[in-house]
Amino acid sequence: MQYLKVSSNGSYFLFMTLLYVVSPLLCFIIALLLYRRTVSHFFYVAYAFFFGYQLGANYDLMMHYQNYLTFWDRSFVESYTDFETLYLGQEPFHFVFKYLLSRFNASQRVFSGCACAIYAIIVTFYLRQYQHIYRGRMDFSQLLLLFIMAVVIEYYWYFGLRFWNGAFIFMILYSKHVITGKKIYIFLTPLCILFHVAMATVVVVAFASHLLKNQRLVTYLLFATSFVFKFISFKFDKMMASFGFVKSFYKVNYQKDFYHKAIEKVTKEKLLEGNFVYNNRIPLMLFFFFIVVFALWVKNKNVNRRYSQMFAMILLMMAFANIGYSDYVFYERFLKFAALIAYSYMFLLFAEPANKWICKHLFVTVPLLVIGVLSLVIALVQQRLIISDLSLWLGNFFSDVSLSEIHNNGYK
Repeated sequence: MQYLKVSSNGSYFLFMTLLYVVSPLLCFIIALLLYRRTVSHFFYVAYAFFFGYQLGANYDLMMHYQNYLTFWDRSFVESYTDFETLYLGQEPFHFVFKYLLSRFNASQRVFSGCACAIYAIIVTFYLRQYQHIYRGRMDFSQLLLLFIMAVVIEYYWYFGLRFWNGAFIFMILYSKHVITGKKIYIFLTPLCILFHVAMATVVVVAFASHLLKNQRLVTYLLFATSFVFKFISFKFDKMMASFGFVKSFYKVNYQKDFYHKAIEKVTKEKLLEGNFVYNNRIPLMLFFFFIVVFALWVKNKNVNRRYSQMFAMILLMMAFANIGYSDYVFYERFLKFAALIAYSYMFLLFAEPANKWICKHLFVTVPLLVIGVLSLVIALVQQRLIISDLSLWLGNFFSDVSLSEIHNNGYK
């Protein structure tokens, strides 16, 4: 698929535009096959808009949409200072996004389409940091890695509006810092906090990993110690709520005992009674990552030297996730984040000439293929209630899918 030829960007754009009107899905598939062409990125985002437009607002995005409706015919200051707006997040991104759309009285479908498109734009710019690799000739294992990098964070997480947008903003800047070696980009990573205050944790880890990149023993000790916190059921959520500086960002409910009890209940249900394959997909990915790194290290003891701080970042991010094991949302978020960084790191390693030998081994290719399939299929299974309508996949803007409007507590 990486050898397909197109005569010019102009004819390609025109063809894809016409195809997008008839079949957005087919247009999306071709854009993926020809992802090396910058024009394809536009249609990748265009399909994301179509997907969000047809799906509408669900889960957390439904709460943001209902809040967005209060922005109509109100000034920026009135909208920002509203309690409901601040309750959903005090960071600038979500209310600037809502305010701009409210000037056009955008419908729920357009609101959701724009939310999904912005998410896709940010993911695209994250992947573009690695274009010096994917624009060249890649082995099948590298293609699988690129795919996994794009789907390890499930595509429907744009429903959250804030956190994963902020996460990929961080990854754009952090990847640029690691690849170019320019420190200015790591100092710009705090911009991700404008999307979600929880990203402050990631920024702290990034600076800590930068300082500890040559202190491997300290990093390994912190990583190992974190498993103690994980298995003694350390009450991370209660500890965080007790800090004065955290209270200014935590919602009022997050500071109350009934909320902490609810977190404990949900965490036990998800980890003990949830889908076994889904709950263990990320640990499986990380386990395989460490096997590959070990295999590379056996042959080349200097394998971690070039991107040493990125490897430290992975270990420290996993350590933070383990410490927050008592809070399922925190644990899942940051473990996924660790996996995202880990597979970005592995993509860089596989591009090194000294490591090319491992790309051709079946013990790498087969697990990557399995992980890629699981990453996609599990996401489809988890969201089957809202994406089972075939018109979502086979339709176009002339065949609307009925809106489900699912909240976190079920159907409205």
